[in-house]
Amino acid sequence: MRLTFGGLAIRTDYPILKNVCPSEKRVRVKGVILAGGEGVRLRPFTENINKHLLEIGEHPMIHSPLSVLCEAGISEVLIVTGERWIDDFKRKIGEPTQWGLRSISYVAQSESAGIVNALSMAEQFAGDENLIVMLGDNLIEKPPYEAIKAFSQNPQGAKVVLKEISNPREFGVATLKCGQITDIVEKPDEPESDLAVIGLYLYDSTVFKRIRAVEPSARGEYEITDLNKSFLEDERLGWVELSGWWMDCGSTDNLAEARKFADSGKLRLKKTSETV
Repeated sequence: MRLTFGGLAIRTDYPILKNVCPSEKRVRVKGVILAGGEGVRLRPFTENINKHLLEIGEHPMIHSPLSVLCEAGISEVLIVTGERWIDDFKRKIGEPTQWGLRSISYVAQSESAGIVNALSMAEQFAGDENLIVMLGDNLIEKPPYEAIKAFSQNPQGAKVVLKEISNPREFGVATLKCGQITDIVEKPDEPESDLAVIGLYLYDSTVFKRIRAVEPSARGEYEITDLNKSFLEDERLGWVELSGWWMDCGSTDNLAEARKFADSGKLRLKKTSETV
């Protein structure tokens, strides 16, 4: 079945991954997917639909980060999005058991004031647990599962994921010296490296105390770079470099590229069991 939103046909009968993560792979980390925002750079496609529900191949975009968390061994996931979209997400995602999860929760982001503002909505969900946080519009070919597992066993501070790219000016950029991050600059005019900080982060339970200390940037948003730099200043920020490709689908050009990947078979959800 298809519904039409602003001229864009959207399926409502997506196959859902079944029992994606066996219990023996579970890790002691909760998962958060940030799927809010206005999707301004994707208009007119996002006039009447959340960008994370746009189709890429046979699935809505949100299925990709959700499958990454499942395969990482996460059992509890929170999705942060705008209140008007929560019912749509529930329809597209289905029941937690269809994904092999214990729970999928939703919380409404009250305002679009940056990634850190969205993450602050997850404090009650997280409790005293450690977190893996994903941006819902990031597609990753080879997620760093070993790094996630290692962090879950010995959570210390935070860990970011870096990827060498050709257009670092559009992202937070990390500078390394002697194998350690020495600085992160948000969208620099003159990047000191080609290493972008991508939308996958690992945080220990101190993250919400640090969030409360983050000040809004010049553009009025609570920046994820400032949160990560708070860990860096305390010498508690690690990193892992991503292998394989990575895509940020926040623009029409990148969304079109992701759809080409899907059509060519290069972009797919990793299925560990049959679909229903």
